[in-house]
Amino acid sequence: ELAKIQQAFEGDSDTAVDGKVLSKKLLAERELSIVIAMREHYQRLLETDFEPIMVSEKDLLEHPNLDMIVKYNLFMRETFIGVLKHLNDFLNLAIGGQET
Repeated sequence: ELAKIQQAFEGDSDTAVDGKVLSKKLLAERELSIVIAMREHYQRLLETDFEPIMVSEKDLLEHPNLDMIVKYNLFMRETFIGVLKHLNDFLNLAIGGQET
């Protein structure tokens, strides 16, 4: 695809315009694939490493650092949920913009 872009920019002004359109399209497609991969990564983290932790008072008494671990887990979960929201918003805008 790089050859197509180079060829488009070497031609006349109409071809150069086509090359710019092609390069923007290729960049947009690459950007979408990166965002989709990031979204899958964060979803996987939420489902595996940062699932909600249920603890009892007895657990907290027996393990003094457990409270800190639970708070850290909740903080990371909220952070990843926020990142996912931004990624989904971006994808909705990008996909909506392509259809028009």
